[in-house]
Amino acid sequence: MKLKFVLVALLILINGWNIGYEQGMKVGYTNAELVLAYMPESPRLERSLQEFQKSLAQTIQIKQNYAQSKYNEYLHLKETNLLSLEED
Repeated sequence: MKLKFVLVALLILINGWNIGYEQGMKVGYTNAELVLAYMPESPRLERSLQEFQKSLAQTIQIKQNYAQSKYNEYLHLKETNLLSLEED
């Protein structure tokens, strides 16, 4: 009786193990643009991202203008020989 029970349990275990390997890994794909189009908060988030992008562009422009002015100042000092290599 015990031998029969052990054999049936072993058979079920082996069969279950094989079923897991036969199914393999399943991979699904989705269209992210379609999912985002159906989201109700999508337009609000898009506006928020555009505002953030504009603020970053303004910050970058300000920093670029500052760097350009410092570079022009450096060139002017270099041309007029007012640029000293030693700092006091």
